[in-house]
Amino acid sequence: MKIERSLKVAVLAYALLYALKIGGGILSGSFGLIADGIDNTYNVLTSFLALRFYSISLKPADREHPLGHSKFDTFGAVVISAIMMATGASLITASSLRLHTPVQPVGLPLRPGLHPLHWVHPDVLRDQPEAIAELLGLS
Repeated sequence: MKIERSLKVAVLAYALLYALKIGGGILSGSFGLIADGIDNTYNVLTSFLALRFYSISLKPADREHPLGHSKFDTFGAVVISAIMMATGASLITASSLRLHTPVQPVGLPLRPGLHPLHWVHPDVLRDQPEAIAELLGLS
């Protein structure tokens, strides 16, 4: 079935994006990338659940379900909505806590040219050490 195949591809693609975004967020200290990775976790989970509930909803009627299994699709939508609300609430909580306690980025050092000291003219670096100390927050 095309829908099942599409959902399987979505699960795999979201899993790859999750790994890349969480890894990049950890290496760079970027909460934005980590939050995006968490969103991709949600996408992996919900795509998997959508695939599972859709597969169940296609089953024919049986003794326990004389009208069929089509309501499983609707139940899956309710479960996915609850997960979406919980994910949003956790990101709002984590972000608001981070506003009160900023975190210094940890991870890979900046490449030459990206560090603020590389934007300053070499004469300033040589002639005005107090400007350097102020720029680094050491004054």
